[in-house]
Amino acid sequence: MRTAQCRVAYARASLANAFIDEMRRAHRRRESLPVHVMPADPVSDDPDVDLRRTILDALATLGPRQRAVVVLRHWHDLDVEQTARLLGCSPGTVKSQNARALAHLRHALRVVDHDTVRELG
Repeated sequence: MRTAQCRVAYARASLANAFIDEMRRAHRRRESLPVHVMPADPVSDDPDVDLRRTILDALATLGPRQRAVVVLRHWHDLDVEQTARLLGCSPGTVKSQNARALAHLRHALRVVDHDTVRELG
């Protein structure tokens, strides 16, 4: 069991380091696929698919640092100190970025659809 925990910790650290390396590059490049190559959205009446798409769209509107904080804090369930260590910043920065990101997501999701998306936080 300890080996599995080490692997998860290694994977988290690798992802965080890759994010930090990308952020430190002098020239950040954004890749976008041509419209005709974009994968088609699945056609479904399932509200979970719509909810997932809505949340992913809202996450895409966050800046890279805020998105990293939200993912590490709420998806990977890391505490403030672990997140700060992985991102190479202070715990106060993690807290402020998290608060701003959640406020942005609350607003973005509230604007999209009051009935389908429950308010975060």
